Amino acid sequence: MERFIISDLHLGHNGIVGYRKFQNLSEHDEKIKNCWNNQVTKNDLVFVLGDVTLHKASHLNYLDFKSWNGRKILIMGNHDDFNIIQYFDKVYGVNELKVCARKYHIVMTHIPMIESELYRWDFNMHGHLHENKINNKSYINVCAEHMNYTPQPIDDVVETHIRTWENSK
Repeated sequence: MERFIISDLHLGHNGIVGYRKFQNLSEHDEKIKNCWNNQVTKNDLVFVLGDVTLHKASHLNYLDFKSWNGRKILIMGNHDDFNIIQYFDKVYGVNELKVCARKYHIVMTHIPMIESELYRWDFNMHGHLHENKINNKSYINVCAEHMNYTPQPIDDVVETHIRTWENSK
């Protein structure tokens, strides 16, 4: 079982199509669905850090979201309504996890945490900022734009982030 992460899918959101340079909503949603199912197996665990839709949970029926591979964990985002919880195995506001052979302690949120609160964790994996990044080693933006619209293994994301940060010095 692998643990994956992604944020800000915005399925069924017409306004995101042009921003992400897709031709139409169907192309956008199918790209994410195909990337997801090609990467994630039935036994995997996927953390989605919010904004699955734009207040359109019913659109997930149209996409048959429940049949997408893996067990799905939602960290609620500002565009997620409570009627979306039926599509997930578990739902949280915030969640903590040990990663990379339990070497790092991360906190997962939709909106990045205030920097002064991060003393408890090594990293804050977050979404919400789309293409923007916070210039601070403690923040890891996992919005779909940064993940090639594909859930990525959490350990790989952390290790790549650390390498990239160290090489940028």
